[in-house]
Amino acid sequence: MPRKMKHNIKLITHNNPNLIENPFSIKANPNVIDLGKEKKLLMQYIKNGDVCFLTGPTGVGKSSLLLWIKNNLNPYNVFYIDAADVEKSFGIKEFLKNSRRGFDRFRAYPKNTVVLLDESQDCDYELQKALKLHWDHGHIKSIVITQINQNLKNFSDSFNDRIGRRVIELGKLNKLDAINLINLRLRNKKLFDEKAIEKIIEIADYIPRKILEFCELVYLKNKDKKKIELVDVKKVLRGKNRNIKQKSKESTENQTNEPQNNETKKIPRLTLLQKKIVRDLDKGKIAEEIAKDFGMSLEKIKEELDNLQKLNMVTTQNQEIYLTK
Repeated sequence: MPRKMKHNIKLITHNNPNLIENPFSIKANPNVIDLGKEKKLLMQYIKNGDVCFLTGPTGVGKSSLLLWIKNNLNPYNVFYIDAADVEKSFGIKEFLKNSRRGFDRFRAYPKNTVVLLDESQDCDYELQKALKLHWDHGHIKSIVITQINQNLKNFSDSFNDRIGRRVIELGKLNKLDAINLINLRLRNKKLFDEKAIEKIIEIADYIPRKILEFCELVYLKNKDKKKIELVDVKKVLRGKNRNIKQKSKESTENQTNEPQNNETKKIPRLTLLQKKIVRDLDKGKIAEEIAKDFGMSLEKIKEELDNLQKLNMVTTQNQEIYLTK
């Protein structure tokens, strides 16, 4: 059964001058979620020189936590790598050496180097091997890798051995943190009444990204109102609750039923552009938005979507784009 990936998210044009433009942006933001316990533990692993694994479902704050680490881990040299964006020719050795700063230019490698590897399920085997080698030799002090999967996929047993039990699992928000997330984004402007906020949080299943997305959808339909009420939320988000919980259940079942050996499903080899398109589709973007983000023509994006359809990575129904499972 294909997953519907289209929703028409647009930038908000506010009638209220006290609100910033699009306060519900789902881009990674280091100040969105407290995650105090997780921040402290991750900092400790890094300072100890460990390799650790950060996991959790889509939208719970993994990338935001990495961004917070990148902004706050001084005086370390922190390098963020998105595995989905890495070309096959990428070399970690050259990357680190070319990134030396000023007074460190005489060193073979930057001192106190920390590598944050996001979307690591897309990590090329050669990059994985090189990261392990440079950590073993002390060129890299610490490595943090992220995946949606609870059981680390596409990594060797020897890499898993270096992680050991150093796993940080992010989950859903509690009610108070979810309310604080909305209030933070609105700068405490009372745009929604209390019951409306509670219903949005419930329908979003306490997932940060979904909370923001649904706040935006509700606001777009009610932006002329001084106060958005429960009835407005129910009208806009009718049926969303069932869909979110079903997807969450399917994701849990898929992870539970995964084989525990290192065999993985063989998928087609994609170009870098195709990987980026698939990732943006998974975020709910439509072809026009992807073309604008990449600075490419809509025709080029549609051509790549046709190629992805031939690879059975996407399908279309009623002119809407779906990722196939």
